[in-house]
Amino acid sequence: MKKEEISNLLDSASKAAELIREYIKEEKPIHVASHYDADGLAAGGIMGKCLARLGGKFRIRIERWLDEKVINEIAATEEDMLMIFTDFGSGDLNL
Repeated sequence: MKKEEISNLLDSASKAAELIREYIKEEKPIHVASHYDADGLAAGGIMGKCLARLGGKFRIRIERWLDEKVINEIAATEEDMLMIFTDFGSGDLNL
């Protein structure tokens, strides 16, 4: 990775962290979706532990795969929510 790419990654991570903090402060719901495999369960658990320590309102959903049906089901549950996806492969980027 080039220095510029690392800088962009760190900037994006900082913005994501700030958004998560805002949702927690405003007591808005956060939904975590993770993949149904060993590293997906671990990633979802780690994210849940972090959100719990920060006092966030969240729920975790474990899926075998990510498709439009799953995304639409999640989106229909709350109007103003933050979605965090963990451990879904790059094959899901087109969704």
